[in-house]
Amino acid sequence: MGTGETAMLGRNRQDSIHGIVLLDQKGDDRLYLGRETKLQMGGKLVERQTPGWSLLINEPGGDERAGFGFRDGDNAVGLGLDYGGKNGLEAIYLSAADSLAYIALNGDVARGHRDRIVLWSDTRNDRSMIKIGDATRDDKIVWSTAKGVPKIQYRDENQRVHKIP
Repeated sequence: MGTGETAMLGRNRQDSIHGIVLLDQKGDDRLYLGRETKLQMGGKLVERQTPGWSLLINEPGGDERAGFGFRDGDNAVGLGLDYGGKNGLEAIYLSAADSLAYIALNGDVARGHRDRIVLWSDTRNDRSMIKIGDATRDDKIVWSTAKGVPKIQYRDENQRVHKIP
C-alpha cells in the first residue's frame, strides 16, 4: 500500500502503485483500489487511456477481469466486465458522464475490439441510438433519433446501406 511505491515484498509486478493492492498467495495482484495504475492484460502491462480512480478485479495470473472507475478528465464513471484470457478486452462496458450514457456489448475478441450491441444516449445533443452489429460490421442495424427526427437503417449482405423512411 502506498503512493508511488515500486518495490513490494512478495508482489510479482514491480510497477508503481498509488493505492491499495491485495495479492494472492502466488504474488499476483487480485484486487486494486487507487489511482493511475497500469492494467495487466495477457501478462503485459498496458498504460491507462485516461487518468482516474479505479477498483480493479483480476483473474488468477493478475490479468484484469473487471473494473469500476472514475475518469477525472471528463467526470465519467464506468464499469467494465472483461473477457478472460490473453486478449482481455471488454465484454460489457457501461459508462455515464454529465450528458452521455451508453452500454456496449462487444465481440470478436480474437480479431480486436468490436461493438456488437450499443445503446447510446446523448442529452446535450438530443440524440439516442441503438446499434446492432455482427462479425462484418459494427453497424448492421441502426435505430436513432436526433432532435426529434427518427432514422432506421441497415446494411445488406453486400454492405449497402438501406434507409427505412
